[in-house]
Amino acid sequence: QSTRAVTATMLVQLLSGKKEISLGRLNTRRDLTYVSDVVDGFMRAGTVEAIEGKVIQLGTGRSVSIEELFTIACRVLGVCATVMPDTRRLRPDASEVLELQSDPSRALELLGWRPTVGLEEGLERTASWLRENRNSYRPDFLYA
Repeated sequence: QSTRAVTATMLVQLLSGKKEISLGRLNTRRDLTYVSDVVDGFMRAGTVEAIEGKVIQLGTGRSVSIEELFTIACRVLGVCATVMPDTRRLRPDASEVLELQSDPSRALELLGWRPTVGLEEGLERTASWLRENRNSYRPDFLYA
């Protein structure tokens, strides 16, 4: 994931040792599903007959605010940091979705799928990967 996404930008900044983390809007809410769970859902969908055209959401059914995500990330990494609001990281109001939360009930019903990697574990795994690949990321990089 690029640092255009909030999870990566937050973790990269925290892993760099910064104590003031630059983020945009903190009240948006996101339902975050770990990549291995999404892959599992896609693989299961490839084996089920007659699901063409059906909407199947591979999410947790639980959303967290960006502020909550930040607090959890700090705890997972064992760091103390604060958020510094950065207007350059704000999306235009007309393009911002304030809450994205899935309803994974159809995934369970049709695919027998449910997520297995919790938010904290997913953040730990992502942080570990980012540590190993830190040369590919710049903590202060902003996409135009």
